[in-house]
Amino acid sequence: MALLAGTVINHARDLHPALSEANAPAPLGYRHLTRLQGKLVQQITAREPAFLAETVTVPFPLADFAAGYDLSVLLTNGWLDILNAMGQWTQSPDATAWTVRCKNVPWSQRDMVQSFPAFSIRNNIFFPIGDATMWAQIASVKITATANPADITEDASTFVLPVDALDALASDLAAFYVSRLVGEPAYRITEAAVREKRKVATDEIDLFLERVWQVGRRQSYRVRNVRGRR
Repeated sequence: MALLAGTVINHARDLHPALSEANAPAPLGYRHLTRLQGKLVQQITAREPAFLAETVTVPFPLADFAAGYDLSVLLTNGWLDILNAMGQWTQSPDATAWTVRCKNVPWSQRDMVQSFPAFSIRNNIFFPIGDATMWAQIASVKITATANPADITEDASTFVLPVDALDALASDLAAFYVSRLVGEPAYRITEAAVREKRKVATDEIDLFLERVWQVGRRQSYRVRNVRGRR
């Protein structure tokens, strides 16, 4: 079940009696939630890269090999991070198996000798390194990436964050709404009240992120020796 923007806004309005539809307009809420979700996704991706990742598939052969493949076709809002890319051989006995790792090479090093298959990305364009004859061996490349979330624009807009982000999002939105009413005589909202709301929001966000961090803590890790021998 996806978390809806309308649900978050309704929960935020529950947190203070002054947050009527007139005092807490939905369009302002959409924009605040867009910014907030973007910040949370960045924090999560930096520490748990695979938590919000998705996979997209680049089909081969490309329509124009030299022009590369525009990833915005698959990741419409761009991407924050690319975790890995796996290639599928054209002669693979299993038509669904991506068994060869594709190396992600910085654009500035694309002209250096690279193991096959390798690729580089410039301005959201996927460029295979090598020539089209070499890449005729590849049927497709599956890229695992964390995409930028779409803007929140209506009550039916969904979050990429899990459902348990509700309290964090609603608390932060309520603090934002309340801060706009400081100085209004009818509501008597003080700066101290706003600070309290912001503290609650910070605590809820910390609790939500702590639940995300627990995913990584439960996983088993091995140390990879990437330096080799001297």
